[in-house]
Amino acid sequence: MNKLNFKISFPTDKGFWGRQCKQCNKYFKIDGDKVKPEFYCPYCGELQPNDNLWTKQQTQEVSQIAASVGKRYIEDELEKMSKNAFGNSKLIKYTSGQKTIPKTLLTRHVEKPVDTEIECPRCKLKFQIYGIFGYCPSCKEESLLIYETNLQIIIQEINNTQDKTRTLRHAYNDVVSTFEAYCKLVVKSNGLESSNFQNLKDTKELFKKYNLNIYNDIKDNDKVTIKRVFEKRHAYQHAQGQITEKYIKNIPQDRHLLNTKAELSISELTEGIEILKKILRIITNKYSS
Repeated sequence: MNKLNFKISFPTDKGFWGRQCKQCNKYFKIDGDKVKPEFYCPYCGELQPNDNLWTKQQTQEVSQIAASVGKRYIEDELEKMSKNAFGNSKLIKYTSGQKTIPKTLLTRHVEKPVDTEIECPRCKLKFQIYGIFGYCPSCKEESLLIYETNLQIIIQEINNTQDKTRTLRHAYNDVVSTFEAYCKLVVKSNGLESSNFQNLKDTKELFKKYNLNIYNDIKDNDKVTIKRVFEKRHAYQHAQGQITEKYIKNIPQDRHLLNTKAELSISELTEGIEILKKILRIITNKYSS
């Protein structure tokens, strides 16, 4: 049986090529000039062969092109056989029929839009992602830049949604989760003890053991703001949004709000994110390689 070989060209989206993780099914783009045999998923971190990262749309496009090219090849082969068999016959007249027109090998595939472009500070790969992520697809770098970008993405998602209240609840949680993930990376990379990084008091005490004040040069009112972000996130995760005595213990200034529902706001979260960036940089400045 003859093997039919042909090449299909996919256009890039301003130089970026769409990929889709087979583990978490999420979509991202990589610089088309920096293609490697393997890539890490920027969302789940799974290392996979590049040939396994075709998007569903790309796969469908290839299948349709392959089917039309294959059908035309079979038609041409049948025509050759018919001409050989009946071409010189005086009794049977052979007439070529209408043939399949193969789809172009340069596809019209259009990549999906995403909201953020990143250049990895370690390997310099440019890539594009949608929503929260954790890794560089090329070197699996987990730098402060990536975590700060995640914080900015959280604000973008709030601004782009119509259901602000629901998105804010998720956003408060995502801010704390981003901080937790970075602190876990730092302690693991530097052989430190771990802690409950969803709790700022526990985090402060942990780093204090290693002669680091995470609130260094952070103003008192800023400390209260970031504590509110963490405590309100905890309230919605574990107390249906109610301000409890545990909340008040950490933020006594809010005692008048005891047993009321914690109010979430874009302004508070935005301010909290900027404060949290300062804290992350304080940690990074001590433990940067």
